[in-house]
Amino acid sequence: MTASAKLDFEQARALTKSLLEQQPEMEEALILYGNLLQSNNEHGKAIEVYDKYIKLHGDRVGGIYLILVESLISDKQLGRAQAELEKLLSINSNHPLVNAQMARILFLEQDLDSSLAYAKVALGSDPRNFMANMIAGMSSFKLQLFEDSFHYLAKIESRMGDQMLPNMMQLINLIKRGDIEPAKQKLTQLPSLDSDNANLYILAANQFTIAQSYQLGLSLFEQVRLLQPQNNGVIFSIAMLKVKLKDPTALDDLAQIIYDPQLIDRVFPPLVKSFVLEKRIEQLLEIGVKLKTQLPDQPYGWEIPAIVAMFQNSPVKSEQLYLDMLQQFPQNKQALLALAKIKYSQNDSKSSLDFIDKLLEVEPKNYTAIEFKARVNYQQNKEIEQYKSVFKIAWRLYPDYEPLIIKMAAIHGAENQHQKGISLLQAILNNHDHHQQYWKVYGDLLLESGLSAQALTLYQQWGQQSPNSPLPLLKQIEIAERLGRYKDGIRLINQTRNKFGYLVSLQEKKISLLTLDNQLTLARELFNQYQATGKGKNNVYIAGLEGELFYRENKFELAKISLLKAYEGTNRVRYLMTLSKVYPKVGLAQEGVDLLKKHLEKDPLNRRVKVLLAESYAVMNSPLAIESYQHLLESAPDNFIVLNNLAWSLAQSGQYEQALIHIEKAIKIQPRNAQLLDTYGVVLFKMSQHDKALIQFETGLKIAPNNSELILHNVELFIAMNKYNKAKRLLNDIENKVPPQFLSQYKNLKLQIDKS
Repeated sequence: MTASAKLDFEQARALTKSLLEQQPEMEEALILYGNLLQSNNEHGKAIEVYDKYIKLHGDRVGGIYLILVESLISDKQLGRAQAELEKLLSINSNHPLVNAQMARILFLEQDLDSSLAYAKVALGSDPRNFMANMIAGMSSFKLQLFEDSFHYLAKIESRMGDQMLPNMMQLINLIKRGDIEPAKQKLTQLPSLDSDNANLYILAANQFTIAQSYQLGLSLFEQVRLLQPQNNGVIFSIAMLKVKLKDPTALDDLAQIIYDPQLIDRVFPPLVKSFVLEKRIEQLLEIGVKLKTQLPDQPYGWEIPAIVAMFQNSPVKSEQLYLDMLQQFPQNKQALLALAKIKYSQNDSKSSLDFIDKLLEVEPKNYTAIEFKARVNYQQNKEIEQYKSVFKIAWRLYPDYEPLIIKMAAIHGAENQHQKGISLLQAILNNHDHHQQYWKVYGDLLLESGLSAQALTLYQQWGQQSPNSPLPLLKQIEIAERLGRYKDGIRLINQTRNKFGYLVSLQEKKISLLTLDNQLTLARELFNQYQATGKGKNNVYIAGLEGELFYRENKFELAKISLLKAYEGTNRVRYLMTLSKVYPKVGLAQEGVDLLKKHLEKDPLNRRVKVLLAESYAVMNSPLAIESYQHLLESAPDNFIVLNNLAWSLAQSGQYEQALIHIEKAIKIQPRNAQLLDTYGVVLFKMSQHDKALIQFETGLKIAPNNSELILHNVELFIAMNKYNKAKRLLNDIENKVPPQFLSQYKNLKLQIDKS
């Protein structure tokens, strides 16, 4: 308040007070005096004046209770303010100002659901009500309804001025929507950082970090650090961002706060990992010695030399150090788990299990220990049922423990009881935010059951719950790839380019999808650009990308070299899948089979590789193809992919009646799958049921109009039916779009038509 304004205020106050001394019951003077006190933040005195007015005159002027409520809220008399508003609502339950104030009180009391409900009532009568929109926006934000919060606050954004809380909430809403650039702009409009709003700036810094805007998050934390140099939580956040940004000074920050007993649990793992990777072993050991002195009741000082010994390939020394650690801390979980792993590496399964069981006595719900126990049980005799029994027993003991629910669902899936697994996960879908493993297992079960549309919906729901995570997007792209909808996958990538453009995996996936979609020129161009930037994780991934591209370009020898390098460097089935198609192309079909068998020796439960092996036998026209598919069906009787492949192999060997049984079963499971309809049509065609075959081909082409294999089979059928004009039209439609692998078939059919 300026000097002249303050003088005017004091004069008005003195005159009004003088008037009330002469006429103590004057209505206008009482209201004016209360307003003056209220504007000067003298809310206690203002309340006394308003109470006197109400006692003398009731509410004949109107609105006096709302003015009173404003001072009651400011004076922190929320209970009385709420009671006054309830009286007003009993007269008019839809009054926008009353509902907005009630929403405000409930927001201050942290009753967010009720606050939002009252704000919505106010907005129903007055959609532009400033307070109602602000409270609705802030309540929605705290309820994690970020999209709703964004829209409420957007209505009043130009009127929020420099109010820190709603503006900061809107900034975070923008980040969660993936609108990083507008969020950066919003940041410049906020009040300057000071001691009162530092926590809000920390909140913003954390959100920018979650959104992978690491440099901006670091900048904000550094500003807070200047204001709060002793805030170890801020120093920890700075250190972790520096680790991500490969800034070597991160280690100094971590070393500075390692002795903070409130933070050591969080600081210890990244500090040890970073120091080991940087080979600063002597300094790390010095930290261990100091930890023993400064935090003698904590195990960390004892653990550091044991970790260092393991890093230096001295498991015997490490074992002794962990045993010494157990002398000091008999129930230490890290020591028990480390000793279990050491004994396991020494092929001493009994001792390994003894340590794990001791750990489970200390912490029965330690999922890492349960998983490790299952692995040791399996390695003892390669008996998968013993592996699964560990989880089944644990689940019966703790049926509400989510990690075990997820594992049991996955086990049901492995036992081809997909619906059981789906039911388990469905029951807890709405419980709370789930770890990514929940969504992954749930989605895999749906996909294994042929429920691709439901899996897509699930991943979209995951994306809404975790808008800053790229994982739901990657799973949606995976479905698009699995269904052969490569253009949909490319479109998804393009739509999120600004949000997740930094992802190496997304850049790789776009090149892969373009390759699969036979957009080879563009795929090659993007690959060359990608390779030039050096963004690839390492050479094996770049080799894998180029190997798949070489395969589509019919450069099979080059494809084999690149894909083999990628597979040997990563052991990923993705590369093995393409390799299994490349080997027959270079006359090495048996080598391809041997490679698949070798993989199965290391990973005997991998169904995808078993399918690849069966497919390789089919390419070789080996009777082992049918035998392999039949064996796969024993453990997965409703797997439509296996049913389809078995039907195809049977048809290729002339066993059409048997083929028909399997493909019809597959069609019942997946009635709108173009690949299945293609096989169905071919089987009927081979059985001379031409009209029925034509129905399947036409239905398939409505679903996948650009499926070259389906089109070529349809052309074969038209030729057999002497419908050469229709066959010619179909071929003409794909004249310049035939994938390289179908070019020979295309030319042969064209020759037949030309001769007709």
